[in-house]
Amino acid sequence: MSGMQAVGFSEFGGPEVLGLVSLPVPVPGPGEVRVRVAAAAVNPTDLAFRSGGHRSMPDGMSPPYVPGMDLAGLVDVAAADAAGQWAPGDRVLAAVSPWAPGGGAQAEFVVVAADALALVPGQISLEAAATLPMNALTVRAALDELALRPGQALGVTGAAGAGPAGRTGGQGRAVAARGRRAAGRAGGRGAPPVRGARRARPAGADLLTRGPHQPAGTH
Repeated sequence: MSGMQAVGFSEFGGPEVLGLVSLPVPVPGPGEVRVRVAAAAVNPTDLAFRSGGHRSMPDGMSPPYVPGMDLAGLVDVAAADAAGQWAPGDRVLAAVSPWAPGGGAQAEFVVVAADALALVPGQISLEAAATLPMNALTVRAALDELALRPGQALGVTGAAGAGPAGRTGGQGRAVAARGRRAAGRAGGRGAPPVRGARRARPAGADLLTRGPHQPAGTH
């Protein structure tokens, strides 16, 4: 196995600059694991990465550039010193940086540090798991920064995304998993039913409200 396909681009722009590119299959080094990617998410950061509006490329990087930060898949092979942690076929998720050598998550194979992987429970699909890494890291960083005391509540907007693969809902679920009270907001008074809102409470919301209605297509 010498080659793989990835989503890549050679110039900044809109979605039209993306295409399939052929790249060498990455080889894991010490302390690394190669993951056969089953699903990779698309985050707002990926859109900025593609358009060139986020930050400049590090020195030494050359096109094609591979976007993607969140991935889930199966362990393909682990370096000798990581073989005790991970075995071929393990279901894992990870967050990677498209600015790092080797590129981002939107490739058939991605090399990840062994200690940067997390096991995906059997009841969660790899497609849903791929939406979690950056959401969970965002929640953890926010909770660490806020240092909420027992009894304090945290508002989570976009609570209708509380399904297994919901973006903001994933953040709400992570807040609940950390033992915090969570209040969610979904849609607005007079707005059409919000898909997923009924799942917000069992996903961890202690209180669910409706926010201001915004017509479709507005921000």
